[in-house]
Amino acid sequence: MKKAEIKLQVELDENNVPENIMWSSTDGNNAEELPAKAMFLALWDSHYKNSMRIDLWTKDMPYDEMKRFFLRNFTNPRGFIYPFFRWRSHG
Repeated sequence: MKKAEIKLQVELDENNVPENIMWSSTDGNNAEELPAKAMFLALWDSHYKNSMRIDLWTKDMPYDEMKRFFLRNFTNPRGFIYPFFRWRSHG
């Protein structure tokens, strides 16, 4: 079985606000860490039927980029909300 590892490194300021987000993957084209301004991470615990979620963005991320990041992840036809409502309308 093939395995891949995704690493996240978050640098925080003195108030625990993210200043830098870096990520890397063993299955990607780049071996080095890459910068990111924001991230959503959601996990489903099937045993407890609960979700765990981390939403982070750096303090220098502009509002218009944050809005675009959110909308593209939750309203894009390849994103989450569209397939959910499409699935609900058929069942």
